[in-house]
Amino acid sequence: MKPMITDRGEELTVGILAGDEESQRVLALEPVGLDDLALAREQALLDGLRAGVLPSDFTAVSTQLLAGDTGGKDRLKNFRLELSHGSAVYRRQFPIAALARVARRAEANLRAQQILTDGMEASYFVTTRPAQSMDACNDVPCAKVRSEPLVLEEAPLDDFLGHSEVLRGPALRSKDPDPSAPTEGDLHVFIPEDVWDTGHELARRGDEKESAGVWTGRLMRDTRSPEVFLHIDECLIADHAAEEKYSVEFSGDTWGDLRTRLEQRRRRLNRPHERIVGSVHGHNFSPEPDANGRMTCESCHLLPICSRTTAAASQDDFRWHQMVFAGQPWAILVVYGWNARDEEEVRCYGLRDAQMMQRTVRILQT
Repeated sequence: MKPMITDRGEELTVGILAGDEESQRVLALEPVGLDDLALAREQALLDGLRAGVLPSDFTAVSTQLLAGDTGGKDRLKNFRLELSHGSAVYRRQFPIAALARVARRAEANLRAQQILTDGMEASYFVTTRPAQSMDACNDVPCAKVRSEPLVLEEAPLDDFLGHSEVLRGPALRSKDPDPSAPTEGDLHVFIPEDVWDTGHELARRGDEKESAGVWTGRLMRDTRSPEVFLHIDECLIADHAAEEKYSVEFSGDTWGDLRTRLEQRRRRLNRPHERIVGSVHGHNFSPEPDANGRMTCESCHLLPICSRTTAAASQDDFRWHQMVFAGQPWAILVVYGWNARDEEEVRCYGLRDAQMMQRTVRILQT
C-alpha cells in the first residue's frame, strides 16, 4: 500500500491508543494509503462539481493531500484535499472520523496479534510523521470507472423542491435528533412516489429472503445556480440474483439483464443519460431475541421508537456499495427492515464527510 504524503512532505498516519487517560500508550501507527482516501476524494469531487468549480470529467482533476489543523501533541483535528483542474482549485476539509476505517483495520490487526486482547478498549488519533517509505504518493489518482462521460441535464431545482416532501425517519417521533434529517450540504435526491413504491415492492418480494433492485436516474444541474441534484427515474428488479436470508448476491446474468433494460429505457424514453445510481434491498427478517428470548426490551412501553431494527446497512452492504458505485458519489443505498415491535422501517444512506451515513430523500408527488 502506498502511503499518502502531505504538502509538507509527511505521511498522514492513524495512531491506535490503549489504556485510560493517565496511562494511554500508542500501540501502532497505521499509514493512510491511496484507497483510504477514495471516498474523501469522491466527496470533494461531488462538492466541487456542485459549487461550479470542478468539471464533470473527474479524471481530469488532480488532488493534493494537505495537513489539517493541529491540536495537542501534534495531533490533527482534520485534514484537507485540494482538487485542481487548470486554474480552478477547490479545497475540502474532512473530520478525522473520515479515517475511521483505517483505525478499524489497524485495531483488527492488533487483536489478531493478541496485542489488543478482549476487554481492552482502543481509541485512535490522526497525525503526520516523516515519510517512512520511498514508495509514497503525493497525488490521489482517480480510477477511470465510467464507460461514458458524465452529462448534467438542466432543470429548475425550485420546481422539484416545491413539488416534493422529505421522507422522514422514525426518530422524529422521539426527542433525539433524527440521524437521517437533511443537513446543510446534502445532495438533493428526488424520487417519484410510484418509483419509491416500486423499490419497496422489490425489496420485500423475497418473503423472508433478501431481495433487491437498482435505482436508475439522471444527474441534473439547476438552471439558476451551479447546484447539482439527482432525479430517480425507475427501480429495476435484480433478477437472477442469489437470494438468501441474510444476503443477496448479484450474478453476471443480473448485471447483464440490468444493462439490457437500461439501454431499452434510454432508447424508448429518449433518456440517453439515464444511469444506475444506487440500490435498494430488504432485510426481510426480524431482530434476534435477547438472551432471555424476549423480542422487546423491558422499557419498550416507555420508548417512543424501537432501537432494535434490521433496517440498517451492514459493513458488507457498505463495502458492496463502495465497490459497485466507485466514482459515483451521488449513489444512494436504501435498506428496508423490521424492528422488534414488528414495525416496518427504512433507512437511506449516502456519502457525507467521506462516510456512508444516513440521509433523507425527497418524494415527488405523482
